[in-house]
Amino acid sequence: MMLPSIGIIIIGCIGLCLFSALAGRLLGFRWELAMSVSLTALYGYPGNYILSQESVKAVAEDEEQAKYLSSCIEPQMIIGGFTTVTIASVFVASIFIKFI
Repeated sequence: MMLPSIGIIIIGCIGLCLFSALAGRLLGFRWELAMSVSLTALYGYPGNYILSQESVKAVAEDEEQAKYLSSCIEPQMIIGGFTTVTIASVFVASIFIKFI
């Protein structure tokens, strides 16, 4: 069961990256942000909030810039995490369960 599970995770990540880059381009988002929002399906809510905070701390030079970056990144990451974990993961699991 380990090999099919690893294969499903790899195929799922590749699919998430490709689809999010395409969807991000169509919706006017940068591909980096679109890809990071879609990959929140792997770690869900608490993880995406923590990673957003840590990335802002690593990049921001002052408090004003940190607030701006947080206001740009966090809402998209949190909403992306909720929707991918609750909706998309159930849809994807229903497709891949046939392969196990």
